[in-house]
Amino acid sequence: MVEIDLSSADPAWKGWVANGPKDAKVLADGVHGARIAANGMDAFDVAFGQGKAMLKTVKSGVEAGVKGSGGSLKVTYTTDTADKLEWTTEVGSTKTYNFVWSIKASGKDMSCSTNTMMGASEAMVAQLKTACGTLKKK
Repeated sequence: MVEIDLSSADPAWKGWVANGPKDAKVLADGVHGARIAANGMDAFDVAFGQGKAMLKTVKSGVEAGVKGSGGSLKVTYTTDTADKLEWTTEVGSTKTYNFVWSIKASGKDMSCSTNTMMGASEAMVAQLKTACGTLKKK
């Protein structure tokens, strides 16, 4: 893992860095967000946002996905606190792990999350959580 400059995602990220794989790319994510993503199956893909995560909104979105799946999607929440939402998703024999956290980085409220459209393995999600802790302003 190497320190990656997030400024190419959006001007709001000037001076911000976080750790990711040396071959990863920095991408814009939503409105003023930043992502560090690598190619491949079960690839490193973590997103950062400025400000606290809206966890109630995220959970409502997850619940809407479950409802819209017609019963083919099973979600289990493993952490549901004021600052952290973590869950597993099962479709058939495939199980993925996701999280959205509100964190403090360099004294500011920020968010860190998996790419919920892709999901991650248990091993990869551990790496992504570690990367959340490396976000800082230089």
